[in-house]
Amino acid sequence: SEDNLIFLNRINAGAKIVSTGNIELFNECEGYVSCDGDYLIVKKNIKGTIIYKGADIGKVDKLTLFSDNKKKVLE
Repeated sequence: SEDNLIFLNRINAGAKIVSTGNIELFNECEGYVSCDGDYLIVKKNIKGTIIYKGADIGKVDKLTLFSDNKKKVLE
């Protein structure tokens, strides 16, 4: 997708989401997400793979904003 995407429900294992726009994940991610937008918001990532601008962000357990090589916990 080239659009900004917002996900309120869990991203299941096996799901693949790729966007050149911004992505906001407000539940657990167990799938694959790739974001090349201006920012990425992630609430929880324990088992999934999330790529932001080519880099794996790793595990996330609190609502976190990723933008311009910065990481900011929002909770």
